[in-house]
Amino acid sequence: MQRFVWIVDEKCDHCGRCVPACPKNILEFHPRGHIHAMRWHLCDGCGECVRICDRGGIEVGKLAPSFEKKSICYFDRAGPVNTRKLCELVAARVREGIGYVVVTSTSGTTALMMANELEDLNAKLIVFTIPPIWKDIFPSLPTIRGQVKERLEAKGIRIMEGVLPAIECGPNTIECSCSQKERRQIDTVAIWETLHGVGGQGLPTAVEAIFTAVKEGEFPIGAEVIGVGGTGNGADTAIIMKATPYEQMLSGPKENRFDILEIIALPRNKIRYW
Repeated sequence: MQRFVWIVDEKCDHCGRCVPACPKNILEFHPRGHIHAMRWHLCDGCGECVRICDRGGIEVGKLAPSFEKKSICYFDRAGPVNTRKLCELVAARVREGIGYVVVTSTSGTTALMMANELEDLNAKLIVFTIPPIWKDIFPSLPTIRGQVKERLEAKGIRIMEGVLPAIECGPNTIECSCSQKERRQIDTVAIWETLHGVGGQGLPTAVEAIFTAVKEGEFPIGAEVIGVGGTGNGADTAIIMKATPYEQMLSGPKENRFDILEIIALPRNKIRYW
């Protein structure tokens, strides 16, 4: 019976004793200095590699499916038409135990819809709205004010007002770990555009909102957070992401690295503005 062989990087010290111990020659040194199971499909589960490793750095087990079935909602078009359905999807995940939600909202309308949907649910809702720098560039953009702002504040919702976004107003480059020893500088615009290509405008906006909320200390590092973004007005994107400090997203401790755990919803047809 075929088995899987898995190197537990957090425990492996790359001593290499397991490599010659394997009678099937499954394990080998990678050119960048770590050990990996190159021919894992040949494993018969004899356990010689597990026995010789005194750090618990190798796992061997049956090849069997281990998964939790969840649905991803793909909207046919981007934009505000999806907002109501998206709020319902987020509320469903909150009922399953997610305790933090960050919503990007320019005028506060989307935030208020989400707040109403999450009423009486055990979740902290945070609103990420436009910072002063955006208002200077796009004076026509609305801001959360008047009755909408009062209604949000009356519900005890935190509005991150006047807070600079972590990516867009952060450093021009960020350090990236390319191997055990090598580090490179990555342009932050490339990070933003890659996210944009995967999920449209809503995805980088949702990620940005979570990074910014982490910067502001709104929830603990490592917490699972739902991020909500949209294209233009409204909301069409929702993800579950691990709360990560932006400056550690690509090169910090492995437990603090950037990690989108699940996609709740995305638009299939995306709009690009530049």
